[in-house]
Amino acid sequence: MLDNEAGPRTFVQAVFTISRNESRSAWVQRFDMTSHISKRKTGFQLPPDVSYEKQRLSDPWAYVFRHRVLGELGRILLQELDHERCHISCEVVGDPSDPMTTQRAAIFKPLGLELSRQMGAAFGTTPEEPRPVDPPRRPLETKEVIESKIIPCERCGCMVAMLFFAPKATDPGHFEDYARKMYPQYNHLNVPAWIIGPALGEGPLIERPADVLKVWPTRESIQQLPPAQFNRLLDQLVTRHCH
Repeated sequence: MLDNEAGPRTFVQAVFTISRNESRSAWVQRFDMTSHISKRKTGFQLPPDVSYEKQRLSDPWAYVFRHRVLGELGRILLQELDHERCHISCEVVGDPSDPMTTQRAAIFKPLGLELSRQMGAAFGTTPEEPRPVDPPRRPLETKEVIESKIIPCERCGCMVAMLFFAPKATDPGHFEDYARKMYPQYNHLNVPAWIIGPALGEGPLIERPADVLKVWPTRESIQQLPPAQFNRLLDQLVTRHCH
């Protein structure tokens, strides 16, 4: 199943004029040192549970921010408008109706606003006068195929539960990444849904436990369950469906 995650929501946009004495590429490269310069000059630094990495998305550069527990929070995009101007946008990821999106925004929005301000102040760039911004075309991004399974009622055939298999979910943050991407699916289907991580330990696959996160209709903590125990839970749902 393709993830149908809603596109990132932009909460700030700005256009900066880059000094004629410095190329855009040099300016962008210097942003790698933002956290060090900011800490020395202003005392600002990222919270302990937040990290970021620089990614190249076709033409624009993206600085993607992650939280240890909440997974990906959002990103700052730097896109060239012309040889002297750079468009900056800050985006939070997730479906607007997902309660977890609110939690991600509460952490990332202040960071994005502050870093956008510092990007101009620390490097001597000049923001243009406030006016409607025509942002560059969004970079094309590939959809991820996520394996899923529907559990039907044996009597009426209706859907009883849905499982999403997450081979890369090896910590809470990556579980949240899968939950975020599949939110439109399980929100629409409105049946109990779980994210299932990779099998743990050694031995026959049928006996190896896995971390499991229930995401719908109510959120639960990640549990480590052996296949037999999890299958009994699903059997109970199927048995009770038409009774």
